[in-house]
Amino acid sequence: GPNPSFRLWNAFIQWKIDEHSDLWHLTAGYTPLNIGRENFTNALASISFEKSWSQNTHRRHLVGTGPGRAVGINLGGQSSSDAPLTFTYDIGIYNPVFEALGGNSTGARNSILTVARLALHMGDPESESYSISHKVNYFGQRYGLTIAAAGAFQGETDLFKKNGAYGVDLLGNWGKISLDGDWLWLYRRGGDNLAVNSQTGYIRLGYSQPLKSGHFFEPTVTFTKFKGALDVEELNEALILGSDAGTSQHIDIGINYYFSSKLKVSLHYNILDGDQGSAPDGVTLNNYFSQGGVGAIRRGDFIGLELVVSL
Repeated sequence: GPNPSFRLWNAFIQWKIDEHSDLWHLTAGYTPLNIGRENFTNALASISFEKSWSQNTHRRHLVGTGPGRAVGINLGGQSSSDAPLTFTYDIGIYNPVFEALGGNSTGARNSILTVARLALHMGDPESESYSISHKVNYFGQRYGLTIAAAGAFQGETDLFKKNGAYGVDLLGNWGKISLDGDWLWLYRRGGDNLAVNSQTGYIRLGYSQPLKSGHFFEPTVTFTKFKGALDVEELNEALILGSDAGTSQHIDIGINYYFSSKLKVSLHYNILDGDQGSAPDGVTLNNYFSQGGVGAIRRGDFIGLELVVSL
């Protein structure tokens, strides 16, 4: 709705199993999944006006909610950052609860959600040691490329027979230039041979120019896409299985002015569009065609001005 709400964002504990090695970290608690770069990037670290809506799509697909958090345990680590090629891995099991009993249960049938990701860092790694915190802009301090592959799978619940996603993501920083993105393939299977397949992702480019004042000026452009079912039969299957359908796209063009890495002002223009295929008007197929507390709409273009302060 229009009023901010107070809720738990992240809550976890982390244990470095071997104090002499960065390869073994156990994280337990309420966190986002390690799949989709925009999903686990800090919200205030995004260089577009807001985080790409592709992450909201696959969060709801895997976890059932927009915030995308679930209680789970993750084992992760990073190889030595002194080598020219560094790798980071994460393997986690989670218990997302949605759909039944007011969003407090998956129902009578429950399956653990398993998520795994492997990332290779060429040149400078994203951080000197393993971390579950991620960012995009390094303000000219990183010269490196990260390429990763990830997958998620969940077995039978009251809503579906199986559900999952797999995809790739990247982050490249070369001085002033930053390039990041991800692309995920989503699938869901149900009884009576019901099947839904869709794709979503984004690509984003930024150029961070330092100024004599010590501030930074950064023009950015982001393209986000969702591709789902468009014909009548596939649309019906998507609605039965509670999956997004139709298509949507979002273009964000803007500028960020950083007084420091913790304080920025942004001005962005956002262009939105979508295709409902064979669906009648009034069906809430995906984020372009729906608004919480309102129902079925078609989102319009908008200009956004924001002030972001990180404490």
